[in-house]
Amino acid sequence: MAIVRPGRFYPPQEQAAMVVYTIKDSDKYEREALQQALQRAREAAHDIATTMHVQLVKLDSVRVSSLQRAYPMRSGLTPLYGLPYRFYSTTSDEVQISANAFLEYTFK
Repeated sequence: MAIVRPGRFYPPQEQAAMVVYTIKDSDKYEREALQQALQRAREAAHDIATTMHVQLVKLDSVRVSSLQRAYPMRSGLTPLYGLPYRFYSTTSDEVQISANAFLEYTFK
């Protein structure tokens, strides 16, 4: 099959085969990623306060970014839209699930 556009001819593109790995029930790992992100943000806030010689008085707000999906990206391949799982990897020993947390403190 070829894609035809006025004045251009594009020959068929070969598609590479790919094996992907996923986690069937990722809820537990998503919670762990969120907890780790919150802990890192908390530790960073304390380190900054110590460096600046201030005290953290109260936590004003917490924002957590959506969990990031690790799609396998290769030249010529699109993300795996439509599959029933949220996280994918091309290696069998690691399916990455990560999150970011942003904490805002009042300090004195």
